[in-house]
Order: sequence, then C-alpha cells, then structure tokens
Amino acid sequence: VINHGGPSVGEKPKSNSANVFVRWPEEGSKAAQLFGWAYTNGFGDKYQDFDPTTSYEHNPWLKMHPIDVMERSGKLVFEYVALRDIHNNEEILIDYGPLWENAWNSFSTVHPYARSGYFRHSIGVPPNLYPPNWLHVSDKYEIKEIKDFESNPLKPGEVLPLTWAHNGKPVSSKYAYVVGLPEGFSDKFLKYSEEIGVVDLYNKLLAEQEGYHLPSDGFAVYKPGHLVSNQTAIGQVERDMEFFAHRYHSDQFNFNMHFVAAWDEAARLSVLKALGNAGFDVALRGIGERFGYYNLTCFHGSYMGVTHCDQSKVIKLCFEVSIQDTI
Repeated sequence: VINHGGPSVGEKPKSNSANVFVRWPEEGSKAAQLFGWAYTNGFGDKYQDFDPTTSYEHNPWLKMHPIDVMERSGKLVFEYVALRDIHNNEEILIDYGPLWENAWNSFSTVHPYARSGYFRHSIGVPPNLYPPNWLHVSDKYEIKEIKDFESNPLKPGEVLPLTWAHNGKPVSSKYAYVVGLPEGFSDKFLKYSEEIGVVDLYNKLLAEQEGYHLPSDGFAVYKPGHLVSNQTAIGQVERDMEFFAHRYHSDQFNFNMHFVAAWDEAARLSVLKALGNAGFDVALRGIGERFGYYNLTCFHGSYMGVTHCDQSKVIKLCFEVSIQDTI
C-alpha cells in the first residue's frame, strides 16, 4: 500500500509531501518489454516465450479502445519514479490528487460517530496520463443499439443483444439485451409514480430531509402515499401502500443512490398493474419469444434514484438470476 503524500492532510493518514510519481513504463525498460510481451500474447491462440532480445510494442494498451483495455486488467503496468532521494525505511508516498484530498478533508471534519461509514474515495492520476483516445468515452454511446436509437429505434417488444459500437463484440457473454418499449411507456409510468408519492419520497430521500436520511446500506419502510399533496386523488389503499428504501453502499462509493421498491402485497400488485397499463406486457412478450419462455416470474421490481456520483467512479450493478418456467 502506498499512502497519500499531498500538500496537506488534516487527520490520519498524516504524511509529508509525495516522494514518487506514477507514469507508464519508459520505452526500452524491462517493465515495458515484459508487459508488452504479456499484453500482446493475450490476443493470440498460443503463448510465446518471453525473449528479452525481442523488441515488443511499447505500451500497446495506450492505442486501444478503453473498453478493450478494461478487459485486460492485470496486464497493465505503472512505474513509480522517485522525485528525490529516498532513504532506507522511508515510506513511499504519492499524491492522490485534489479530489481525494478535498473528500478526505471534508470527511475528517465530521465527528466519527456521525460518519456514515469508513472513508473511501478514488485515487487520482497525474495530468495527461491517459491518452486522448481514452477520454470522453461513455459506455452509453459506445453501445451500438443505444447509439442507434434516434436513427433506428427499436420496435415495441423487439429484443436485441447489446454490442460494442467500435468492434461489434457482445457487451456480455449472456443476459445483456435491450428491449423496445411502446411509445408513451415512460410518461405513463412516471405519472403513476407521481400519483402514489414515490417521486415525493425520492425528493426527501435524496435531499436527506429529516426522517429520510438513511445511513450507508440503511433500510426503512415508508408510505409514500401520505406524502401526496392532493390526498383526494388516490384511494385509501394507495395511501397506505408500503415501499422500502435502501441506500446502497454510500460509504464505499461517493454517490447517493437509493433503491425504492414495493414492500407489501398491495404495493407489489399496484406496481405490476401500472407496468401493464403502461404497456410493459409487450416487452415481456418479446423477452419470452426471444428466449422461448412460457412464463416469467417477477424476481424484483424497483426504482433506482441518484442525484450525485463522483465522476471518477463508474458503478455497474449486475445481478444474474436463473429464470425458470413457472406453472
């Protein structure tokens, strides 16, 4: 572990200034040769023995698409370069960057008993470390089917595997698909969510208002129907429906995402009926036809809401669920 050596740290881990910095391997260095060999071999059917007399491509990953680079984890290498003479038994320190520094200073001002959990934040990298072809690349617009939505929208119920736009390869070996929804689906389901108070509940959860501030991984049950300003717009059953809220690991990632989902049977049936009224049955029929299912069981239907997320951290949540025909 190499600790932070920024200009100032207000609480542990205390340190002096950084004494090393990171860079990609210098051309011709042993590290550049070794990892150039390892990286290149990963694309072939057979591994070739490392030959120190052979000139391997210098840092080949820098020329590749960043999505392909992410799949090559473990075959990239940095060099730690001393900024000054380092004495025996002296700790190695690097600068974690201003985002980390600011986040730590903000965290350290909070009383330990008032903190939501342990401190965790992404470490920054030196300026210009990433090549231009890695920057400003969004997963969303690198997926061909999503990129083509405006020019070639999906038909309702159409199901297609997700593929990368730059190489045509599947985003995942299985289960990564996109399904077409009928026109107006989002507007109809949003209107339902507003009517039963789920949108009002999110406004309070994400603003961390009194009574709605959950700790990291915290869980609570609410009746969002009681938050609706026009109580005559919904019936007693809708007012008393229970939904649970779960604040997802905000101590591990710098964001405030909350899940909200039906808790009691009345809420569960209401959400499923609203999905059907909005046209979701068309999507389910398309999924069934694509994979040959006779029936589908709803494992878990929930909302996801977030207002802020550290731009240096990308969160991907994937749950692989075995779906079996039901009788």
